[in-house]
Amino acid sequence: MRKLFVLFFVLFSVLFSSFANASLSVTAKSRNFVNGTANDATAVDASFVDTYGNDQTISSYINTMQSGSLATDFTITMSGLDFNFHASASGTPSSNVLLNVLRGISPTTSIRWNETNGYWDFTNNGTNFYPIVPLVVSTDPSAPTEGTIWYNTSTHSLKYYNGTVNQSVFSYPTNYHGSSAPVWSSSSSLAPMSVAERDSTDTYNINGTSLTPVFEGGSPLPGTIGTGGSSSTTIIGSGTSFETDFQVGDVIHTVYNGTQRITAIASNTSLTVANAMTIANGTTYYYGFGPAPSTWYNMYAMLSSGSASVILSTRNVAGGDSFPATSLGFTPTAYRQLPFALLTDSNGNIIPFTVANGWPYRPKIMWNVPASYLTGSGPQGPGITTVATTTSTSFVTTSASAYVPPISTVCDLHYTSVGSYLEFRTTGTSNIIGAGFSNTSFTGYLPDFTLNSTQQFDLAGNNNSSGVYIDVMGFVVTEVP
Repeated sequence: MRKLFVLFFVLFSVLFSSFANASLSVTAKSRNFVNGTANDATAVDASFVDTYGNDQTISSYINTMQSGSLATDFTITMSGLDFNFHASASGTPSSNVLLNVLRGISPTTSIRWNETNGYWDFTNNGTNFYPIVPLVVSTDPSAPTEGTIWYNTSTHSLKYYNGTVNQSVFSYPTNYHGSSAPVWSSSSSLAPMSVAERDSTDTYNINGTSLTPVFEGGSPLPGTIGTGGSSSTTIIGSGTSFETDFQVGDVIHTVYNGTQRITAIASNTSLTVANAMTIANGTTYYYGFGPAPSTWYNMYAMLSSGSASVILSTRNVAGGDSFPATSLGFTPTAYRQLPFALLTDSNGNIIPFTVANGWPYRPKIMWNVPASYLTGSGPQGPGITTVATTTSTSFVTTSASAYVPPISTVCDLHYTSVGSYLEFRTTGTSNIIGAGFSNTSFTGYLPDFTLNSTQQFDLAGNNNSSGVYIDVMGFVVTEVP
């Protein structure tokens, strides 16, 4: 080790004085130094000569190195400001390189390039080596030294070995939701929101602030469409690929004719929309844009080209739909479906809502609607059905899908009845919930009522004289992980 220090001193003196931008080779020179005396103070410090001996000793070390006996194991070159240790190495590396500090009777301390493990490590006791910085690995080390720290990219966790087992110091959240809750802003828009999501593959972070949700839409699709210039719910295409570009529930858009929801696709050149459109033949058309009338839109946090955005799409990935990346005009790096859906009314207006509680895990979305949305004698929510007068106790299957989206199987119901005892049950089950009194008018609230997978429930009434009115007050998102 003393030899190394002597060599380093000579080399560094030469390097910083005259070879800052050149490759260094060592040449022995004959100097007459006397211990404790600096005959040539510009070449060697007096204290160095006093400590390490005269020129014969120094020359001996250098000559040994020049003769080649150390050239294979110890070579230093300098290029610019870079010091290259073991510079003569070639082929597959196999040797470790150590920088040692000899401490007399105390253990030697070292910094080492560990060629076997492929990282820098150190020792404070001459025996146990530890990585200088935490390792970044995809699998935990098989035989770590006690105290070794590493980050596992597969489990997203920072760990250390305590001598017995691997302990987790920190584990990055997986599949987490951290976005702010959606807020209704107007009949055509939502308020800006922040996004903090882990994507659906648990690979990417999607983060952004003040992002205004936008309805999906992209470049024009192949071919043209028209209805012959007359009002029709059937749209005919020319050179189109409806069966590839759309699925039932998607929306189709033209610049001058608005947006409508697709209810059926007969072929690549014929589809049906929910409301009649008047489109001149040869019109350019698009996937998406909106809002379309009477349509459910799901929400996605999306990452593309390093930027986050919030997209409103008719597609329900949680329900098995594909995410329509190509129709959006770009290919997203990653996306995550958020536990939320909005609904438009028959005029294409976004129905007002409030995220009441539970966000972002199984949130309850409550309808917050004006009186114009109410049906029959319903109190506060959109009326979904009026059951005809009946004296039968048989159950009638009733759909709540008009106001409960496919991402939910739980809703809040309000009921109003005149002269009928009511019974509710989830379609396909025998679990019955009863309410009311025979021949007596009454109203009631049924929170967190379970629907089947297609948002249906069964209803029975007895001695019904004027009908039963059922309103959906809100729903709980149960089907988005």
